[in-house]
Amino acid sequence: MDGEFVRELRSRLGMTQSEMCLLVGVHRTTIMHWEKHRTAMSPRVQRLMRVISEKPDTIPLLMEMGLAEKAERDERDLAW
Repeated sequence: MDGEFVRELRSRLGMTQSEMCLLVGVHRTTIMHWEKHRTAMSPRVQRLMRVISEKPDTIPLLMEMGLAEKAERDERDLAW
């Protein structure tokens, strides 16, 4: 899974980078870096993206469950 996947997913869902960052729980700059192949996604974020891609109707449930917040913590850990 790479930046092109993220960009295509956002486009398919009709989302901006800002909207995607709220869904996934990362800063907008992180989305931009993924799309420009500057940084890699953590395995947890990749799984979250896969679920969003394959089952977009689960987006409200994912947000409710707090998976986005966990993904954000993983991304911060990778930055160190």
